[in-house]
Amino acid sequence: MKRFFACSLMVAAALADAAASTDFSLNYFGVTSDDSSQDGTSIPTGTAFEVHALFDSIPVEAPEAGIAFYLPTSISMVLGGVTSTGLFDSGDYFILILDSSNPLFSGGYLPVLAGDGSGGFGPGYLTAVPPIIAANLNPTEFSEYQGALGNSFTINTDRGATTVTFSQEAGVRATITAVPEPAAYAATAGLALLGFGVWRRRFAV
Repeated sequence: MKRFFACSLMVAAALADAAASTDFSLNYFGVTSDDSSQDGTSIPTGTAFEVHALFDSIPVEAPEAGIAFYLPTSISMVLGGVTSTGLFDSGDYFILILDSSNPLFSGGYLPVLAGDGSGGFGPGYLTAVPPIIAANLNPTEFSEYQGALGNSFTINTDRGATTVTFSQEAGVRATITAVPEPAAYAATAGLALLGFGVWRRRFAV
């Protein structure tokens, strides 16, 4: 039993370390409007899409209160139920988060994904639940869409160059979710195995 508790403490410490280095994902969910395409083929208006941009929890720059820049490490799309993976170099795209204290859209939130010459998504919202701080993020869901600075995003993927555009009027849903690093999964699995071992010993005949 002592060995079990000692191992449990080690796993708990590993979980804490993993949580401290948790990545995030900026996610958009919507339907396409005009001018959406993949590999030169037009995408029908009203096609469901998702865009997921993973990024490290530490901003690369926080120029002033309420604003922080992050660099995505991967970008994927789900378009009409088909997943594609973005092909890009570090620095080609950026994530800009503005919280409700920012001086540009006072009282509102802007979760932006954009690239140099690639357009971008820049929807604005009045609400984030729970609230966020741009340079110290937590998972949240944005609501009360107010329009967008940008509504068309282009990226080269393993299925060809892809452009996704959403209607300014209809908007897009956006969330930030936590993505534990592999160490967290390994620690969780270790704790589960330890628990199973104790259960087997307790009920062994």
